[in-house]
Amino acid sequence: MNRLLLGVAIGAALVYFFDSEQGESRRTRASSWMSQYVNADTVEQARQATQATVQQARSLTEQVSSQVSQLRTGRRAASNGSQPRDTASTAPAGYQI
Repeated sequence: MNRLLLGVAIGAALVYFFDSEQGESRRTRASSWMSQYVNADTVEQARQATQATVQQARSLTEQVSSQVSQLRTGRRAASNGSQPRDTASTAPAGYQI
């Protein structure tokens, strides 16, 4: 639901700013407002925060991938070294394998 609302909001903003009749004046006003109220330090801080967040996300992705790989390797090793199991004894009651 949140994704849908976010998509609707982004789509509405794009339509608003890229309107063929008034879009250019809206973009000019928005740019003027940004230059007046948002200073360079704020933009730099936002850029740094974004970079830090991306680095943390990449680090977490690598850690999760490593853990998943280790789990898969462990399962393969366990299944290769074990005896074949009796599947008939593990079937639910009333089912035959």
